[in-house]
Amino acid sequence: VPFMRRIPVGMAKLNGNLAAEWKPFPIIYLIVVFGLLPLTFFLLSLAGVAVVASVGGILILVMIAAAAILTIRLKRPSMLPGALKADPAWMPNSLKVNPEEMTAEEGTGQTASADLGAGSWWQGTWAWGMGWFV
Repeated sequence: VPFMRRIPVGMAKLNGNLAAEWKPFPIIYLIVVFGLLPLTFFLLSLAGVAVVASVGGILILVMIAAAAILTIRLKRPSMLPGALKADPAWMPNSLKVNPEEMTAEEGTGQTASADLGAGSWWQGTWAWGMGWFV
């Protein structure tokens, strides 16, 4: 399904941007995704069905609330109070809703990006063809 192709590519770009901007991110990501999450799910499964349903319900509600807040921030920010409009200072630029405001405050004017070859797709065919010789 063509529209589904954007999801893993977008997630990979987000992870790449986070890794380029925040150096410990890859190690923390590996520990959380392949260590802490499976351990948490295993321990929850030992606790029983009621605990899994309760924790799962809370997690689903939190994800729905976060998605709603992010959607409102992007579409109608005037509906939110000031505390929910602002990006936290600790948040990496690649996760901020308004990264240009943050860079103007810092004075750097640039944010990290893992998409180093953006706009250089003319090299793609040549690089792919040369890959056969390696």
